[in-house]
Amino acid sequence: AQGIFEFIRICWSDQHKNDAVKRAAVGALGDLAHCLEANAKPFVRQDWVRQMISQCVKDKSCKENAKWAKQVVDSLSGK
Repeated sequence: AQGIFEFIRICWSDQHKNDAVKRAAVGALGDLAHCLEANAKPFVRQDWVRQMISQCVKDKSCKENAKWAKQVVDSLSGK
């Protein structure tokens, strides 16, 4: 799982990413966290995860996927 989270982080950090990449990255993050449940906790606690979700929640191109990812991450964090 670490490799997949790292791939998502690398995709997200690309300064030239387009809306489709943003949408796919945050969606994959939510899906992966959902599938891994408690095993995803160490990965979703990383700062870049919250930053990505926060940025996407404000961006109409990836807002819906970000809401899903936020819900999953928050449930793993006990929020």
